[in-house]
Amino acid sequence: MRHLGFAGDKKRSMSIVGLFLFLLACVSVVATHANGSVLRSTGSEGKVWLDAPTSRRVPFRNPRVIFVVVQTRPSPGWCRMLMTAVVTNVSVISIGMGGNYSHTIRANWLLNFLDDEVLHDDDVLVMFDGADTLFTDGIHRKRKLDHFIKMSPPLPTFFNQTAIYRGDAWPPMLHTAEPDCYAPQLNITYNPKNESHWDRCARFYAMGLSEAKSIGVERLLGLPPPVRGHLNSGGIVGRVWAYKEAFSVFLQLREASTEWWCDQSIWAALFIWSVGSATGVDSKYIIRRGIISLDYDKRYFYYPTDEYDTSSVLLHFTGAPDRWTYYFPEYFVRLPWYRNLMGNSTYRHNVVAALRNTSIITYNYTRERIVRKYEDICDVEQMTDPEFLVYPLNK
Repeated sequence: MRHLGFAGDKKRSMSIVGLFLFLLACVSVVATHANGSVLRSTGSEGKVWLDAPTSRRVPFRNPRVIFVVVQTRPSPGWCRMLMTAVVTNVSVISIGMGGNYSHTIRANWLLNFLDDEVLHDDDVLVMFDGADTLFTDGIHRKRKLDHFIKMSPPLPTFFNQTAIYRGDAWPPMLHTAEPDCYAPQLNITYNPKNESHWDRCARFYAMGLSEAKSIGVERLLGLPPPVRGHLNSGGIVGRVWAYKEAFSVFLQLREASTEWWCDQSIWAALFIWSVGSATGVDSKYIIRRGIISLDYDKRYFYYPTDEYDTSSVLLHFTGAPDRWTYYFPEYFVRLPWYRNLMGNSTYRHNVVAALRNTSIITYNYTRERIVRKYEDICDVEQMTDPEFLVYPLNK
């Protein structure tokens, strides 16, 4: 990869038969939200981490699984996401409340949260956009997160690049993979002449792929089969230790230019540099190869298409809400909880009751932890109205 200097900067630089179970789930969610605890992956109890290089079978603790979003103020889209969390029995913590939002400030709030919640390095954190996402169902979520826990190195001690290159282990941090190549600020680090940002982005990924093939690490870019996506910063699943390592590098690159506003552009650069040789790039901007990759199989985050796949943990409707007007109804009717909400008045009554008894955890931008009633922030009647839910809602 040719020298990637900083251009133009002084630093260069979430049935009636099942109703009883649902009520139990609601009670569980209320307790979870009220006391501030988070999910634990019971499916991995008694399992071990296979240390691939030596085939040692090493017992590991049952990690916490935490869902967190950055949201500076309540919005209809955020309230809808929280409703889908309640009906699928998961707790979501919101951080950054009251702050001035920018894409690039999210890293600071996230790192503060890791300290404030006193998370262990082997815990699993799912960070995602909070106002244009939906949880699908709890069965998919548990199975797929258990698989991540099984495959990803729980601690830096067990991180082995060769095992990851072979597919015997997974990178400890996976970002959303989306079809579009969108990194509008790549020009800060990579700026060939007379190219649109779309062409520049495509060329940058192509360069990374070529280099990855040359050193045998193309699996990190989704090969084989052919490349299946580009980095989207609106969804990340990873071990806490990997967040700390990768985000520390993110902050260094962000500080190298005063022009940054698009965190996705920063992450795209860091991802491709970590995979390729990154000739001419300062080592302080290089994340160790194999730490990050993308969720190419869409287990955790699904960028909606006309295939209407609802098997991922979260659906992510990126960009302007109106662009999904046609797709929203088609996706919602494929979700079990939505079909129950639409066709079962008893179910809807109990969802209303659950929401009125749910408390949510937020951290404001000054790191103060606040617990509030859902019904004090969100309109419960709207959020349980099937016709209202399928509208594009403001973020």
